[in-house]
Amino acid sequence: MSDRAFWSAVRYISVFFVSNLPFYIYAFFDITREFAPIAITYLYVIIWPMFGVFNSFAYFRPKYLSYRTKNPDKSLIFCLCIVLDIDLGSWLSRSDESVPPSVAELIDDDDLGSPLFQEEAGFSGRSTL
Repeated sequence: MSDRAFWSAVRYISVFFVSNLPFYIYAFFDITREFAPIAITYLYVIIWPMFGVFNSFAYFRPKYLSYRTKNPDKSLIFCLCIVLDIDLGSWLSRSDESVPPSVAELIDDDDLGSPLFQEEAGFSGRSTL
């Protein structure tokens, strides 16, 4: 158990270090009063907000490995979707029921006679009938 806890801690620390590495480099340039290369600035702006994504990799790894060992016949993508609670069923089995109806199908012929569908009756309070 202590070996697993050790590697889990190493993963969390490395995620923290990797996501903050561009900041450390950028801060070094700032301390030396030099302009950071534009590539470092772009890396800082892109990678630093992704700390949560990197952290989720470390957080969901034990759950993924546990599910994968219990279900070795399942594919990698299927196991990831189960662990991350992503439903791909609606994307894979697209039927006519999942396609939203058009506006013309939602409006009944009886509704067309109502004042809301007349030119100004719905807004001015005057009736055109």
